[in-house]
Amino acid sequence: GTREKNPRFVEQVASLFSTDQHILVGCQSGKRSELACIDLLAAGFMNVKNVGGGYAAWLHNGLPVTVAVPTPPPTPESAAAI
Repeated sequence: GTREKNPRFVEQVASLFSTDQHILVGCQSGKRSELACIDLLAAGFMNVKNVGGGYAAWLHNGLPVTVAVPTPPPTPESAAAI
């Protein structure tokens, strides 16, 4: 499908980061994150960096990746054992 730009993107980032914090932006290939960086810089964020080439380039260059494994919710049997 097609991807639509989030009209609240800058507002949402601004609710989590101040304009002087360092922000690393990435996506799969690096193109969407490049556009996101342009929007953030235009909004006054000063320390924004794009992950050039995106996640695909990160993996291709053998950089580390950590995968979080979700913990399943407790079952009645496991809750009773606690």
